[in-house]
Amino acid sequence: MVNNKITILHFNTNPSGGAYKAAERLHEAFLEEDFNSYIVTKYPNRQKIRNSISYRESIEPMLLERIGNKLRYRPKNIAQQYYALWFNEKKSKLPKKELRYYASFKPDIIILNWVTAYLAAGDIQKLQNLTGAKIFWNLLDKGPLTSICHYTWDCQQYTSVCRKCPISKNKKFQRIVKTTHEYRQSYYNKTNLNIIAPTSELYKQAKASSNFKNKNINYVPLSINTKVFKSLSKDKSKKELGISPNKKVIFFGVSRHSEVRKGIVYLNKALKILKERIGIKSIVLLIAGHDSDQNIYAEIGYEVKSMGAINSDEILNLCYNAADIFVSPSIEDSGPMMINESICCQTPIVAFNIGVANDFIKNRVNGSIVPLYNCNRMAEEINYHLFHNNCVKRFYQSEEGEKLIKMLSPFSQTEKIISIYNAEKE
Repeated sequence: MVNNKITILHFNTNPSGGAYKAAERLHEAFLEEDFNSYIVTKYPNRQKIRNSISYRESIEPMLLERIGNKLRYRPKNIAQQYYALWFNEKKSKLPKKELRYYASFKPDIIILNWVTAYLAAGDIQKLQNLTGAKIFWNLLDKGPLTSICHYTWDCQQYTSVCRKCPISKNKKFQRIVKTTHEYRQSYYNKTNLNIIAPTSELYKQAKASSNFKNKNINYVPLSINTKVFKSLSKDKSKKELGISPNKKVIFFGVSRHSEVRKGIVYLNKALKILKERIGIKSIVLLIAGHDSDQNIYAEIGYEVKSMGAINSDEILNLCYNAADIFVSPSIEDSGPMMINESICCQTPIVAFNIGVANDFIKNRVNGSIVPLYNCNRMAEEINYHLFHNNCVKRFYQSEEGEKLIKMLSPFSQTEKIISIYNAEKE
């Protein structure tokens, strides 16, 4: 890969969260390969990250913005599961001074990650005009494909124009949705964008979207730091977490267990079915997340170890390695990234048939894909993988297993992006 000190700016609204973690990992991968890489967030990053920049020096404007967001027009009884976030796309989010500041880095490549409430459609075009940079949009959810929602569920209106939005029947709201989508389309049509889809599902959806159907769209899986996320001794990992090596460990985690789209209610049903089938004396539930409620699982009768919110990749790696199985019960997701991490740790995965699960899981080889909402089948597959782990070991010792982990390495993602960049230059 020819470098010649290419300069890259990675934009992400928040300096925290899953989208930021994906952006940061890609940024660190480029730094490892000696690129001039900078990660840019709307507000200051309190973490000690190399080449982390923000034009704004204080979080006070963020507090004022949050107050303004609460005062912004919002109809009653909106459907929360779509994660709708809407702002005036006709108004630039960035002052000219801030745009010129970013342009002063003279970027060759700009990578947009999760930029809602940071960069309006017009700002993206202005950045390209000012810098001449090649712009890549790394799709970390469906927000860029739509008008205002980040998860579409069964709605297909993003393939044309969002007219009859299922979020609310309010007429004023419907007008906002339609005009926002039309305004986005008009600016995206005038901007040279390269779209990066981290799953084959998102790739197909981007191809079908009215926003990006005429853009250069590439399937590039999210990379994982394979120096951190790797296979370790299962017994030692369990001991380090205070779990008996004789116990079978089921690991699952989400940022917030109360999120409907994360499907925890279906996992709970599957765990109840599992209890009825095999009993639970030898099983420990290892849980990660902000609001994981141990009492829910204790009431079913499981032994529970809650890790709370895990902010260390090293601790998260330990959890995957202590687990006999990782379960991803998401029912609407653009990843989840935890599947990629679990693969790098060679831990079998049971997941519903959405997102990245369809790309990487081979049934009863390195995990199992379960029909959406089928809790009986989820319990069956969890049971199978708890007691049949030889197939997983054989898979990751094979050429196919090694190739899969290599595909998720940081070098694979950076190499693909640079090859697209070079092809665009020619």
